[in-house]
Amino acid sequence: MNKLTLLSTLFVLLLLLPINQTAASLILSLEPSATSINVNESVSIDLNISGLGSFSAPSLGAFAIDLYYDPSLFGLSDVQFGSFLGDPTFDAISFFDSTSFPGSVYVEEVSFLPDFELDFLQPDAFTLATLEFTSFAEGAGDFGLSFADLSDAGFPPNSLLVEDLETALTSVTVDAEQVPEPGTLLLISIAVFVMLRIRAKASV
Repeated sequence: MNKLTLLSTLFVLLLLLPINQTAASLILSLEPSATSINVNESVSIDLNISGLGSFSAPSLGAFAIDLYYDPSLFGLSDVQFGSFLGDPTFDAISFFDSTSFPGSVYVEEVSFLPDFELDFLQPDAFTLATLEFTSFAEGAGDFGLSFADLSDAGFPPNSLLVEDLETALTSVTVDAEQVPEPGTLLLISIAVFVMLRIRAKASV
C-alpha cells in the first residue's frame, strides 16, 4: 500500500470515528495586514487560533472553517496553510474552495500526526492559514466567519468548542487608486530634464 493510499484510508477512518466533545474553549480571529488599501492593491487576512495548550494538550488535529467577504470589493487570489498541523506535503491534508458560494471561502486541514507530536509542535496561539485578496472597487468590506468545526488529535478525536464567531469580524476600507497630480508630474519631468542636461554637459 503506497503512502497516498494509506493517508486516504486514515482520513476516511477518522471521519467514521465517534467524536467526543471537550470543554476547551478556543478563539478564532481574523487579522488583516492593513485596514485601508487602494483599489487594485492586495490585503492578506490571517486566520488565527488561540486558547490551545502551550506545547501541551489540547492541541489542534483538524479544522473546517467558512470565511465570508464582500465579493463586490474583493477577489480571492491565494490561500497558504500554516505548518502547525505538520508539513502540508507529508503530515497533513489541506483543501480550500472559493467557487461554491460567492463571497465565501471554505478552508480545511487534517493532520496525521499523533497527539503527542502536535502537543510538541503547537503553541497556545498560531496562524491556521493566510488568505490573500485583491481589491477592485471602492468601499468598506467586512471579513468574518460563519462556520467552524475543530477537533483535537485524539483517537477518537474530541470536538473543540469555539467562542462566538462574531468576535472575528474585521473590516478593510478600499480607497480610490491614487493618481499623481498634474503639478507633481510636471515637477518630476523638470527634475529628470535637469539631470539629463547636467549629465550631458559633464560628458562633453
